Amino acid sequence: MKNYLYHFEFFSGFYESYFYQQVQAKDEKDAIIKIISFFKNITEEDTNEMLNEEIGKNWTVEKFWEKVDSRFFNGEEGYSLSWIKEIEFDLDRIGKPI
Repeated sequence: MKNYLYHFEFFSGFYESYFYQQVQAKDEKDAIIKIISFFKNITEEDTNEMLNEEIGKNWTVEKFWEKVDSRFFNGEEGYSLSWIKEIEFDLDRIGKPI
């Protein structure tokens, strides 16, 4: 598994802020599925099926960024995904003894 850092904006009717978060995934496509699954509060299988319908069965990371609106809503809260980048280290292990 690789580590991916992603940047997103959280917004609601009362509050708005930017965050960085880490996800572990086998590749960037898998990271996208995991992130959207979290944002939409649905299973990864349902997320993959939704993206297959929206982009096409064999969608690529490039097609995702080109065709998908990166704003996701979960009730009254919303998330806007800005970018995803593979990182060489695990943020959860920083400062912890080996």
